[in-house]
Amino acid sequence: MKLGRLEISAWTRFGLLMFVIAGSLLHDRAAGTPTGAPLLTIRDVHSGRIDARTATAFRVVFGQAGTAPVRYEGFDYDFRPVTAVELGRGVIALFSTGILRFAGHPSDGLNAVHYLARRGRRLVVLGGWFGIGASGSNGEAAARWGVTRALSRFPAIYSEGGGSWQGCRVKFAVLTELRRAGPVDVTDLLPVYYSNAGMVGEENAETVEGTLSSAIPNRSFTVRYSGTMRFSETYVRTGEGYRLAGARESRVPGC
Repeated sequence: MKLGRLEISAWTRFGLLMFVIAGSLLHDRAAGTPTGAPLLTIRDVHSGRIDARTATAFRVVFGQAGTAPVRYEGFDYDFRPVTAVELGRGVIALFSTGILRFAGHPSDGLNAVHYLARRGRRLVVLGGWFGIGASGSNGEAAARWGVTRALSRFPAIYSEGGGSWQGCRVKFAVLTELRRAGPVDVTDLLPVYYSNAGMVGEENAETVEGTLSSAIPNRSFTVRYSGTMRFSETYVRTGEGYRLAGARESRVPGC
């Protein structure tokens, strides 16, 4: 699984190291018991009002409120805040999305996670990671998001993106654990939607939609699919991330 591209100033490394050490002293969440609550609530990006904590964190990171221009690896993006997640010990994680300017159909946008720590009455940036999670075509970043604490002791961001190709539409999701040392994508692209209605018409279409339905912390989670096909697929934890159990690839069709 990938670790996001890191942007971090040297003077913040000590603060981040102290956060890692403090986190290592905490108990792991008990494994082996399925979670009873829903894994997460999925929302459209930028569909609601941004809370004060998220707005403040975004302004500290990007130097302005609302929308911020960012040039990254030679490309220009317009970033907007999505949410800020409490990580404990006075540290929060800001999740934001950047739309690529002058994008073509195959071009994707860019998601970012920044860690910030409270120092008295102000926030200090500990580090920033770009290229996190799932994005979409036409320069779009993640279109939907959620936060779950059902996988492990670390909260995880769910990000979803996708696109359409010649009448076929697909969406994928990525789960990103907000670990003490930084965010880590712990899944590859999870198929969560497929439809060929644009190719064959609504009456003959094959449509499949997936929802994260259950989890055993530190061990596995299940995606339940509905539509013209109904089945479930389980992903098991191994090493740094999760892999599909019992199969080399998902049963969900692709474009």
